[in-house]
Amino acid sequence: MTSTQTPLKVTQEKLPASQVGLEIEIPGATCQEVYDKVVAKVLRSTAVPGFRKGKVPRHILLQRVGIANLKIAALEELVDTSIKAAIRQEEIPALGNLQLRSQFEDLIATFEPGQPLVISASVDVNPDVTLSSYTGLVVEYEPAQPDPDYVSKTLAHHQNERATLLPVEDRPAQAGDVAVVDFRAVFADTQEPIENAQAEDFQLELSQGQFLPELIEGIVGMEVGQTKEINLTFPADYFDQDLVNQAAVFSVTLHELKEKELPPLDDDFAQEISEFKTLAELEAFLNSRQAENVEKTTRTNQEAALLNQLVENLTVELPEVMVQQEVNYILSRTLSRLKSQGLDVGNNIPEEILDSLRQQARPEAIAQLKRTLALGYVAKQEKISPDPEAIQQRIAELNASMQDRRLDQNRLKEVVESEILEELTVNWLLEKSELKIAAPQPASEATPEETSAATATVEVSATPVESQSGNEADSESSPAPKEGSRKRKKPNPSPAADS
Repeated sequence: MTSTQTPLKVTQEKLPASQVGLEIEIPGATCQEVYDKVVAKVLRSTAVPGFRKGKVPRHILLQRVGIANLKIAALEELVDTSIKAAIRQEEIPALGNLQLRSQFEDLIATFEPGQPLVISASVDVNPDVTLSSYTGLVVEYEPAQPDPDYVSKTLAHHQNERATLLPVEDRPAQAGDVAVVDFRAVFADTQEPIENAQAEDFQLELSQGQFLPELIEGIVGMEVGQTKEINLTFPADYFDQDLVNQAAVFSVTLHELKEKELPPLDDDFAQEISEFKTLAELEAFLNSRQAENVEKTTRTNQEAALLNQLVENLTVELPEVMVQQEVNYILSRTLSRLKSQGLDVGNNIPEEILDSLRQQARPEAIAQLKRTLALGYVAKQEKISPDPEAIQQRIAELNASMQDRRLDQNRLKEVVESEILEELTVNWLLEKSELKIAAPQPASEATPEETSAATATVEVSATPVESQSGNEADSESSPAPKEGSRKRKKPNPSPAADS
């Protein structure tokens, strides 16, 4: 406000979309004071021929600058300071998006220094949140299913990585062999060469999931030295989308054939790929790790089902400024992830692409905000609060794990406190809910994504051990960490690093 700190007469009105409307009556004395300050500022800064700067008579200044322009400048100052002063005076929990609802042209026409002025404005505020119910919920969830063949698949993966290739000369190619071939491809209809679809001395493993399935099937049965034409159609998941469903003819010459000699599954093998002394110990570890991950995934499914049901009981109008802030956070997180993957996103992304990314992020932002607000409502109603010692312990763990970054400790504490509060609230809600395993959907109704989610193998995460060739094993199937520890999910959003 102004130096006189004259109270404002403020009338509040609840508006849609979590906005508060304000009708603000500015005293005439305040209007006069602001106008006089604007005139004094212009007097000090305006140069008029024949007068020293700051010594221009007021009436000459008014003629030169124009009373209308001075009123506009004073009015802009009054509107800005009065809206902010009204928010402070009324202790309104404003989020932002301060807007003048009055027509500025109308204010200019009615504004007279020394006379009261009434302006209308609006501001986004924290939304009113209500939950029709949050205890006694019946939560149906899908339990994660372990893969009974997980241990054998994992060990086979590491056997395959450490296999010795032996030359084959006395038989045709078999599934599982490694073939060295030349190939070139043309479109079946035009016989035109397909760009980047030719190679010499190309080493290809004849296994499912490797390269083009129909090409693999066509090479199986070939003899060394044989040339063969193989007809195929590029599959739907082919990396070059321009070739998907296109018919092609591959001319393939088989030069060499090798078979894999796998190392035996014994205690020596277990010691080579892990820190366990026996194969039995390694198998026990893999079984226990998968069981642990199945349990974690089942718990995650329970929490997701609970939150989905909780949000269904939620009534809230999200203010646009809150949605935009969450969208911007998701966009920032996406760009950071792309950078970490080595993609040069830079700072010159076209605005239309950014707008598209924002639109894509909007549903996720709204869903996340609703989950957060619903949990916050429950925590407030039930007076759930995190233990200060637990907060400090997690902060210490995060600082220790991220020694290469200087973290904003105030922001870190805020994020950790929010994270722990959400965990406590979810735990409380689960205890107050009835958990039921969801009935399986009929196969004809379940989508591929739903079927996959219900039956997918839980990946075992572990620190990979280097193979003899110096390459790291696939981290998804690495059997044993050198220094295994359960990794905590990083705070969301992540604390900002100091620049």
